[in-house]
Amino acid sequence: MEFGIREITSGDPVVSDLPQDWQDSLYKILFINESGCSLRVNGKKVELEPLSLVFLAKGIGIAPCKGESRIFQMLYFSQGFAARTEDELSFLLSFGPLQKSLQGYTILKLTEQYSSYYHLMVSHLEMARCNYNRAIYRDLAFNMVRQILLMGHIYLQQSEYAPVHSADNESRLVSEFRILVQKSVQRERKVSGYADQLKVSQRKLTQITKRITGRTPKELINEHLGDLEKRMLADGDRSIKQIAWDLGFRDVNNFSASFSKRFGISPKEFRKKWRL
Repeated sequence: MEFGIREITSGDPVVSDLPQDWQDSLYKILFINESGCSLRVNGKKVELEPLSLVFLAKGIGIAPCKGESRIFQMLYFSQGFAARTEDELSFLLSFGPLQKSLQGYTILKLTEQYSSYYHLMVSHLEMARCNYNRAIYRDLAFNMVRQILLMGHIYLQQSEYAPVHSADNESRLVSEFRILVQKSVQRERKVSGYADQLKVSQRKLTQITKRITGRTPKELINEHLGDLEKRMLADGDRSIKQIAWDLGFRDVNNFSASFSKRFGISPKEFRKKWRL
């Protein structure tokens, strides 16, 4: 599913019924309650403060800490779920805490007055997840996730978080690149094509993207292409053959082989498993 929320207990955040690549394909926000907890983020043990939100980008791995028994909630969602319009996509791709960084996470500490808000959000997100087959609950989930992101954006403008949101030229370039890729990946797969549109050299784009995100432009292009492929398979009524043609593959067998190699599941199996 493109959206969900889970209670994590016994120090085990691994969710067996999510896609095999969920750590790489889904954004994650952790709701840490009054007890706090510890967690391994990209292999490093982190103590998470009570009453906080923890933002984790796609590609940031989380794992249990030995002996940890405190409970927290994990909200997860795909890019396609959180970005229905170009403006929403632009916001999502420019929201620093959900972009991959060397640290791997951003913590927003909430005050005691937000304790009841915390529990209200968790309960309503769970209600939306349980009734996700109904459009009104999908809208509820979308609006609640949007509210959390907007709240994070506002509160993380405080001075101690300013570096996360620095609007320097390099950060803007990477955001513009990712937005261009999202719009054009169906017809443009070459890094040089995007460098030309951004009026920078391919080498400079690669250096800056690698420094800001930890990944190369080609890796980001492939990531966006994979998201598009999955979204097209999960939504709509087009045949897999038509999707392959729309994505620029010469025949459906080439598309199936490519998809299976990257995701460990055939397009047909993926559609059957994740289509609503």
